[in-house]
Amino acid sequence: MSGRKLLPCQSYEDGQLCVGTFGDRLKPIGFATANGAGQVLLPLNLLSPAFAGAAGTVKYIQFRYGDASGGPFGYNYSNALEVHICD
Repeated sequence: MSGRKLLPCQSYEDGQLCVGTFGDRLKPIGFATANGAGQVLLPLNLLSPAFAGAAGTVKYIQFRYGDASGGPFGYNYSNALEVHICD
């Protein structure tokens, strides 16, 4: 999760990075495992430390997932989501 988005997305390791910048340490918001169709459900706890002080802001979320056949780094990135967090 980041407060910044990259437009256009940038090639990064095995995928396309669309949130944050190359030097950012993105805030993890949880861990999940995909089902056989590649779908993931990750409920978000907006009271968790990752969202502290986020009310009234826009955050950008992108999953990094394991992809052993995707390239030498072994992971890839999902499409990015823009999330408006209300008060």
